[in-house]
Amino acid sequence: IIGREKVMTVAQDTFISSTNWTERIGPTAAIAMIKKYRRENVHKHLIRMGTMVQQGWKDAATKSGISVHVDGLPPLAHFTVQTEQQPAAHTFFAQEMLKRGFLVGQVFYATYAHTGWIADAKITGSRAPYGVPPAHVIGARIMQLWISRRKSSLLLAEAD
Repeated sequence: IIGREKVMTVAQDTFISSTNWTERIGPTAAIAMIKKYRRENVHKHLIRMGTMVQQGWKDAATKSGISVHVDGLPPLAHFTVQTEQQPAAHTFFAQEMLKRGFLVGQVFYATYAHTGWIADAKITGSRAPYGVPPAHVIGARIMQLWISRRKSSLLLAEAD
């Protein structure tokens, strides 16, 4: 809970239940959030960010020759790599992104804090900060390499 010093000082002597939020704080915070949501058209922002991310995934996959299925409402988007080894592919993707400083998976939950610049830099690679390649473009390339290596390994194993 954050607020003005005068109010917060009084709150020091008040029991505030964060379990059930039965006091006025919960409803007051909810009303303030609803007002901001309406005033700032948050829903439009969430849809715009989600659409940008979904298109970024599709573009990265197309450029890398990887088949992905992108689905979900734009603010609640997800993708799956079209391979027989989906769990391993998704784990590998997350692992390789983490090595590059990106904590990502195959899901995206848009928030009001996301900006076009951030989504663009992380997903499509345009204006990537500090020369860091975009996470999902790198991921698509890594995935393509991994899938081709897996196929080679499987072919070698079958030949033995």
